[in-house]
Amino acid sequence: MSENSGARKVTWRELLDIREEQWRPLLRGVSLVAEAEIPEARREQVALALGAFYGKYKASTGSGVAVLDKWRACLVAAMTGIAVTSFAQGAYWPAFWAAVRYEGDYNDQHVWGDAFARAASRLGLPTFPDSTQRFVGPILMHAGIPAYCLGDFFELLVERRRRDPSLDADGFLVWATAPGRKHHLSALDKPAERFLLSGGDYAHDVVDRTFDLLDRLTEPDPDLDGVRLPRYMIESARRMLDLGELDLIGIRTSGRRDGATKRQAQPRIALDPYGQGVHVLLPAVGDTPDGVAHWRVTAGGEARTVQSRAMWVGAAEAAPPTACPLSRPVRSVLVSLAGREDLTTELRVVEQTDPVLFFSEGVSLAEARLVFV
Repeated sequence: MSENSGARKVTWRELLDIREEQWRPLLRGVSLVAEAEIPEARREQVALALGAFYGKYKASTGSGVAVLDKWRACLVAAMTGIAVTSFAQGAYWPAFWAAVRYEGDYNDQHVWGDAFARAASRLGLPTFPDSTQRFVGPILMHAGIPAYCLGDFFELLVERRRRDPSLDADGFLVWATAPGRKHHLSALDKPAERFLLSGGDYAHDVVDRTFDLLDRLTEPDPDLDGVRLPRYMIESARRMLDLGELDLIGIRTSGRRDGATKRQAQPRIALDPYGQGVHVLLPAVGDTPDGVAHWRVTAGGEARTVQSRAMWVGAAEAAPPTACPLSRPVRSVLVSLAGREDLTTELRVVEQTDPVLFFSEGVSLAEARLVFV
């Protein structure tokens, strides 16, 4: 008990219980843990507490699993926070063990990595099971673009926007992730590269919001309150700008951006169990010279041309949405609009072994998922 304040110091267990109650609802309201805006000092306290309990009870709790499963929100917040602030030179675990003050080995990486995935799943967060790095991959994905990687990421977006002033997140990701173009991201650190290649909607949102941030920073008195990015990203961009490390001259799009840009409708895979069945849904197209849109759809090596015609030819009316049925299992579908073949979209298909047909609703252009048996 303190003589001056009359308040006693909380124990590690009490600290974890308090933060768990505070952070669980916060994490259920975000897509990536890095968006939760948890103060770094509090994350550091929680990391120390988790490390202390893990070291104390490891032998009696099945390699510490029970300890880590007890405080799920604390676990994912602490592990992601360390990835955001301390990942460097291609390494995560040395910084992590230093933060929790525990000398971990490969087996401990297994325990903490699996505990992170379980905790994320139970909190309703994505687990990124396709990550090429089993233990650290999902942690880095939830960090988005770690602070160490931001400089090259900002510079790449600025370079691409300077080449194409109308470039948006869709255009950037098509350029960055199209088959055979992996070298386009070779200047980035691996966590940033993997996030952009595999992050789907999450990567799109980060790129879109970063373009918004860069646009606003070109203004004399930028209003950054509406930028929906983690604070560390905003502060890093401002610091680079102040130090002359980020040249934003000539990169702003015309017109004011109100928050993240509105995404244009894109081709996607859909399921109509009472009609078309599994099909590629092709969106409405405006600005067609004769009111007709010609789509080229290639599935399993077979190409088809699908036409969509406006009801009133010659009127200022978009060619309406249409559909292209998929009659058999395929691994991917390539979609392009006549005259814009340089913007070919690949809809990737994921196969599993379940004895039914599944369809993942609400997924993005970059990660539309269809499961055939």
